[in-house]
Amino acid sequence: MIDLKGQLTVITGAGGGIGRELVRIFSEANARIVACDTEASRMEGLDVTRQLVFDLRDATACGDAARQIEDVGPAGILVNNAGFTRAETLDQTSDDTWRSEIDINLTGARNLTDRLLPAMRQRRAGAIVFIASVNASAHFGNPAYSAAKAGMRTGFTSGITPWPLWIGRKQLLNR
Repeated sequence: MIDLKGQLTVITGAGGGIGRELVRIFSEANARIVACDTEASRMEGLDVTRQLVFDLRDATACGDAARQIEDVGPAGILVNNAGFTRAETLDQTSDDTWRSEIDINLTGARNLTDRLLPAMRQRRAGAIVFIASVNASAHFGNPAYSAAKAGMRTGFTSGITPWPLWIGRKQLLNR
């Protein structure tokens, strides 16, 4: 088992099924956890260092949340887990539904990452995990959700890696 030795881990969508499992796994690895979700009731029963309630679609709220996270300590790990889908097919996807699903699943991950990444870069330490979906690789329905998760998985993830990427002693990427 990995021992994270109290490293501060931020988990978005912490009150959902995958989020709760992530909280359990990171807790077992001795991480301190900041759980984030849109409603406090979703996070009931979670044993975490801090719970934050905010909407990832709101860039100002993400900035406020980042300051509250940094008050707890430097974020060592950010897990962008929050996700949502409603429309199953394109003909069920209104303009509002499209915007909402892109904003929740892609823009929301960008908003919090953008607020926490500068401190990670300054410390030259940190990890960001993006929970995408099988829908990012192959279409199984949910067109807006699929587009957002594919955008997160490919363009956004590689686009925020401007410093050398190392795994152990092997350099994988240098920008």
